[in-house]
Amino acid sequence: MWGLDRQLDEPNGQGATALHLAATHGHVDVATLLLQQGARVNAATRSGTLAAHIAAYQGHVDVLGGLQQAGADFAARDERGNTSLHHAAAGGNFQAVAFLVQGLPTSVLDTENADEQTASVLAAANGY
Repeated sequence: MWGLDRQLDEPNGQGATALHLAATHGHVDVATLLLQQGARVNAATRSGTLAAHIAAYQGHVDVLGGLQQAGADFAARDERGNTSLHHAAAGGNFQAVAFLVQGLPTSVLDTENADEQTASVLAAANGY
């Protein structure tokens, strides 16, 4: 598409791809287009951050839905051991937490990060 197919997953200086940026800003249409054109749904930054982690933290449930349809791994961990659920809880995004909890196995709900914190501990620590 437009000769950009090789650049879909080209990272910026922090290792973020266009899909990461679309997730950051809640641009579901852009994220959907990128995924339709072959962007890797589970592409990670240098710190292991996925677009799903970002969308969860920001509370962009519509983006999470598109990522889910494309096969996003919501149980994948970043370099600190945080899953998408950890990110949603840390960001205080109830709707994102509710969305993620529906599709995750219990074992992921109880997953601890590198600081031995579950998502529920992070939510409580942030006043939620």
